[in-house]
Amino acid sequence: MRTKSPLLLAALVLLVAAPVIAGGGSLWIDDDGDGYCENSCAQDSEGLPDGDCDDTDPLIGPFDGDGDGDEGCQTDCDDQDPTIHGRDDDGDGVSLCDEVPDCDDTDAYTYPDALEWADGLDNDCDGEIDEEVDEVDDDEDGLTEADGDCDDSNPAVYTGAIEFCDGRDNDCDNIVDGDDEDYPGSDADGDGDPAVACGGADCRDYDATANGLDADGDGNTLCQTNPDCDDDDATAYPGAEEICGDDVDNDCSGAPDDLDEDGDEAISLACGGEDCDDTNFSIDPNAPEEQATCIDQIDNDCDCPGDTNGDGIECGLGDEGVDGGDEDCHAAPEAQAGVDQQDRYLGGAIIVALDGADSSDDNPGDELTYTWTVEPVEAYSGITWELIHDPADAIGYLRFSADPENEDNQWLFTATLVVNDGVLDSEDDEEDSHVTITFFRPEFLSTIACATAGQTDALGGLALLLGLGGLLGLRRRRA
Repeated sequence: MRTKSPLLLAALVLLVAAPVIAGGGSLWIDDDGDGYCENSCAQDSEGLPDGDCDDTDPLIGPFDGDGDGDEGCQTDCDDQDPTIHGRDDDGDGVSLCDEVPDCDDTDAYTYPDALEWADGLDNDCDGEIDEEVDEVDDDEDGLTEADGDCDDSNPAVYTGAIEFCDGRDNDCDNIVDGDDEDYPGSDADGDGDPAVACGGADCRDYDATANGLDADGDGNTLCQTNPDCDDDDATAYPGAEEICGDDVDNDCSGAPDDLDEDGDEAISLACGGEDCDDTNFSIDPNAPEEQATCIDQIDNDCDCPGDTNGDGIECGLGDEGVDGGDEDCHAAPEAQAGVDQQDRYLGGAIIVALDGADSSDDNPGDELTYTWTVEPVEAYSGITWELIHDPADAIGYLRFSADPENEDNQWLFTATLVVNDGVLDSEDDEEDSHVTITFFRPEFLSTIACATAGQTDALGGLALLLGLGGLLGLRRRRA
């Protein structure tokens, strides 16, 4: 018996087990009868073309059923309606076949969530026209959305603007550049420099005063990243040296004659300012004359009027405004010791806080030290007290205790605060730098203490007698 070839058997198996699509259709057969099959139709007797993306629906296939230029197997979500397709005809990024469709695919300013501006249309596709239009001119071009600005973030775009070569609809008529009948050409502002988008260097082709030409030949233009502030003056450009007295903003800082070589934000004397040393960042009218600067023989805050002591040295040691001659160096801090305090003493140890936190100093850069001293008003006996404080802290503490046998009911202390700014001490002001601390024993507590003391003595004697009596009785019983 002749056996069949293994290759022939394999071919028969493949033929029988032809691929089947969902729903029972074959990849090689036109299941929906639209004239197209899914896969290669070479084995189909009719030789039909393939490429059907949905072989279960005769209305969807690799063809333009409604003649709108978009196929059902491309982006057309309704190939039976020529008014619906997946193209984005107006270029606004949203089509009629998107999940949230464009409500007008002929207007680039109309799509879901678009900016609503006063043009008589429903720009944001919410069913309302010109609702809640913004009345603020964000780009400062003279028009708001309520006035008809279709892009209030761009000063070159608004109703009535010059249409120039930049790929945008500058005049808000929904027509861009050369397609607009109002388009004047590649050099819209007529300044001799075409727009950047048209091969020129003009970054603002709607403004004849700005272009990419270097009119003054200083190597800088109005269209560079850090623009020339005056393209008609070769002495004015970013980074130029400021020339005092020429009334020109040479360095393009925003103001003329504002020489500040040391960057301390104070203008040099040469330019009419008050910086007496424009080469030293730490010397200017706003610099503090305090602490170490009060002994550096330098007029740090530029308030020296000249050679006031007649030694031939202008603003030297001894002149007004220099070190000891500067009134700022004599501005001593002011001590505030707080308020008088009273506290009940019930026994044991008690602590009160001495508060100097309200002390002040005219020079904010000073590092203040605080010195508290405490003295009893009179020589009390039978008491113990201790002052606890850190010179860097305005708060001090007074710890007090009295012996139990002490019969006094009141103890007074005077606390004094001195504040130092590194050069000067605060003045001794009786009203502000001194406070009185009073510890007192409540009268009822004193009465109880005395009564208890008497009772204790009586009870002690009674106990002694009872004890002796007990001992005598014990000895008798033993006898």
